[in-house]
Amino acid sequence: MQDYRLEPARVTDAALLAAMSHRFVETGLAPAWSSARIRWHTRHPDSVVLTARVHLAPIGFAIMRYGEDVAHLNLLAVDPAHRRRGVARSLLRWLEATALVACGLLVNAFLYGAIAGPFPRYQSAVAWLATSMAAVGLVRWRLDRNRRRRSGSVDAVDVHV
Repeated sequence: MQDYRLEPARVTDAALLAAMSHRFVETGLAPAWSSARIRWHTRHPDSVVLTARVHLAPIGFAIMRYGEDVAHLNLLAVDPAHRRRGVARSLLRWLEATALVACGLLVNAFLYGAIAGPFPRYQSAVAWLATSMAAVGLVRWRLDRNRRRRSGSVDAVDVHV
């Protein structure tokens, strides 16, 4: 069993990730994901390029761009030697959790601004953040539990984040 590590891509990974895209996703097509395009996403504040690594080598990656009210998965690739081991699922869950945290922060900002008022801004901010993050965590836990019950499957790989 391999030990996979999820971490943000480095700008220096762009050429390797572009090569993986050409080899594993864009086979037979004109390459759309150049190293310059992937490098742009690694630097853009609204994008996340997440890699799955064995030791230091990327064996999979996902690129997601977040908007005001939507997140778009642009690209997902896993080396065939590491497929069917939960790598892509782990990448997607990490990106989904990031979107949920952002949602929790927005809920916190709304509740805090609407209920606490504009003046005592910093006195109870942590309490509202904890409450909204607990609600987001509960929803996520219930969705995951229901998904596991329906599928009857368990991840084959322990991923250490």
